Amino acid sequence: MAALVALLPAAPAQAMTSGGIINGGRLCAAGQRVTGGGASVIGEGSGDFGTRIEGSEVRAHLDSTTNTMAGLWATTIRNTDGVSHQIGLFSVCVDSVAGYQVVSKNVTVAAGGFLRDIATCPVGTVALGGGAADTPYSSNQPASVDRIVQESSPGTTGSQSLWLTALRNNDTVSHTIRLFVVCASTPTGYQVVHKDVTLAAGGFVRDTARCPVGSVVLSGGAAVVGSGSADFKTRIQESAPGTVGSQSSWLTALRNGDSVSRTISLYAVCADPLAGYQVVRSEV
Repeated sequence: MAALVALLPAAPAQAMTSGGIINGGRLCAAGQRVTGGGASVIGEGSGDFGTRIEGSEVRAHLDSTTNTMAGLWATTIRNTDGVSHQIGLFSVCVDSVAGYQVVSKNVTVAAGGFLRDIATCPVGTVALGGGAADTPYSSNQPASVDRIVQESSPGTTGSQSLWLTALRNNDTVSHTIRLFVVCASTPTGYQVVHKDVTLAAGGFVRDTARCPVGSVVLSGGAAVVGSGSADFKTRIQESAPGTVGSQSSWLTALRNGDSVSRTISLYAVCADPLAGYQVVRSEV
């Protein structure tokens, strides 16, 4: 029904090698929309696996069999560890959602530059998910881009729902970054759940924000809270949907590279199960 697409460079036979980079995801079923997605290390328990998220984005793919579009969440993840790791690439898929739209804006980030900015939903809609990636997408980007996603999370400004992204461009050239938020009319049971953790200077967290029993996770992420707006030198290493017991959840792994402790909010965007809801996964 669904297929692995856009793995660049070609996926290793068993795992992502040390120093490797993957850009890809799993297609939703034909006609489905995507609300969120991400990537994580699988099959190794819990630890600091030395990965880093470099970008994530909504894409659409034409199913040649049915001639209908299918949603896809593409994630760029790099393995900076000294050993190979098995990576799961995830898309959270649903059938048609009232008011579904992807709102985006482009921002140029200079070589060595930093960006912390938002994409905002129209009044009366809410953020289902969001992220940032280079634009326009091209197949050679994973080999040429050196980027760190530092924060990625839902939020609000006044009466508007939004998605925040903090990102550093470590490349030697500037890049145009597409910030985006996936918006829709408020689903039944919609809520943003967060869990706050205090992370010491140089500290690491790998933990989940959990939806209430009976609801499902649409997306999630993490951000520094209570410190205003600045470059907090964090690094998101994994970000992906999952389950803990009977609860749908969002996993985030994050490193605090700053010289002071920070309060980190881990987020899960939750709702009652939407028609066609499924979490699909590819492994590389």
